Amino acid sequence: MLFPVWIKNRIQGTEIDSNPGGGMTDSGIVPISLGWNLKRADALATYTIYMPTGRYANGASDNTGFGMWGHELMLGTTVYLNQARNYHAAIVSSFNFQTTKEGSETRVGNAMNLEGGVGGDFLHGGLTLGLVYYASFKLTADRIEGFPLNIEPAKSKVFALGPEASFPLVRNGVLFGFLKANYQWETYARATTQGAEFNIIATFLVKPLKLPNP
Repeated sequence: MLFPVWIKNRIQGTEIDSNPGGGMTDSGIVPISLGWNLKRADALATYTIYMPTGRYANGASDNTGFGMWGHELMLGTTVYLNQARNYHAAIVSSFNFQTTKEGSETRVGNAMNLEGGVGGDFLHGGLTLGLVYYASFKLTADRIEGFPLNIEPAKSKVFALGPEASFPLVRNGVLFGFLKANYQWETYARATTQGAEFNIIATFLVKPLKLPNP
């Protein structure tokens, strides 16, 4: 179960918060998560429910949530390109469906998202380098309250590509987590904002893992 508690200015599908402030945002629960490990591939399938636990009022400038329920179906696989499994290609596809926003007729369109990349493990698994991408396509247009019914908003599309590096956080043979950094350029965008982004993501294990001796 996910309970995000940080807030930033963001686009909420059809709205832009000008003064979100601090507080708890929306939460997610994953009632179904399945995985398969094969000789030269791994696969996963999940179902996530996003709950509107964040503060939201129609037309307010300090919302910390989206004011709607969301459902996400995700399928993904990683294929290993050699027997040693140190070169790999991955793709994850997800489909998002939202309810109407609370207190309005606004409804964010359904979307399909793709992300993945190709890469390799180096330094005996101590460094992973690769090229990653993401793409998002609206399957249905946004429905905006007060927008003329005879004008349908365009379905947004975006595609981004860039390098990524990640490595495990290990000390004295104990794994504490992972650190990942990537920079991605949005090479194409339609009916949405376009730019580039730099991400640094740290993941820490609840219980550090003692690694076996090589």
